[in-house]
Amino acid sequence: MIGTDIVNVKRIAKMDIKDFCKKVFNEDEANYIISKKNPVYTAAGIFAAKEAVVKALGTGFVSDVTYKDIEICHNTQGKPFVLLKNKARAILMDLGEEMHISISHDGNYAIAFAMIK
Repeated sequence: MIGTDIVNVKRIAKMDIKDFCKKVFNEDEANYIISKKNPVYTAAGIFAAKEAVVKALGTGFVSDVTYKDIEICHNTQGKPFVLLKNKARAILMDLGEEMHISISHDGNYAIAFAMIK
């Protein structure tokens, strides 16, 4: 199963970044985003990753799967990985054992790709 999403960074830049973070991201994600030199690009990339994850899960965001059930983390080298909670985790266990993601930025766009293995 795969999922992808692309986000126009300008769309995120029009929002209050702190309010956007409170709505869409977990506390650790929000802290990571706000700590960056260009938090809007990071927020767009992580948002795209969450969208790609639900597409790979085949659910979209429904009442049982929320933005905060999907946490995008980064290892010490900056490689992103996913932690799933609640219903999102249960769905992954039905589909496969691992989820891999990739996030990229170029100009006004951020793109993410998710794959269940």
